[in-house]
Amino acid sequence: MIIATAATLFVNKIPLVSGEQAAIAIKPFAGELAGTLFAMGILNAGFMGLIVVSLSTAYAFSEFFGLQGSLDSNFKQSKSFYVLFGIQLVLATGFSLIPGVSLFSLVIITQIINAVALPLVFYYLLKLTNDKSLMGEYKNKGFQKWFTIVGSVAIFIASLATLAATFFKL
Repeated sequence: MIIATAATLFVNKIPLVSGEQAAIAIKPFAGELAGTLFAMGILNAGFMGLIVVSLSTAYAFSEFFGLQGSLDSNFKQSKSFYVLFGIQLVLATGFSLIPGVSLFSLVIITQIINAVALPLVFYYLLKLTNDKSLMGEYKNKGFQKWFTIVGSVAIFIASLATLAATFFKL
């Protein structure tokens, strides 16, 4: 669905600024039910993303601060986990209900933040995986080390290109 939409919009030089445009763009491939198909796909992705991101954050927060946190535990045992999970759901709902806020722009902004943060994450992952005292015999060796460094640099360059394209409308 994403490839068909992007190909249709790109060929016709149409900038994607709303979900409606994307639904219309897949009409040649999906027929009259294009809008319904697109809406179901976006709804499914939205629900999955909402739950996965919120749960991942709650798990990471609990793990980082050494707190009990799991869906297998009851609320009394994992209070901070469930409270953080609930707060995220309420905040996400609140953002989506603000009138006049373009959810499409909000998605672009979050992806820009991801593009900026990714090289930093890769830097620390490389430091960890190349540390013999931490990884022992599983430390990156020769090809692995250089492959991850080259891949990380390529992703960093792609992140910079994405930022430039976003801000300067390239």
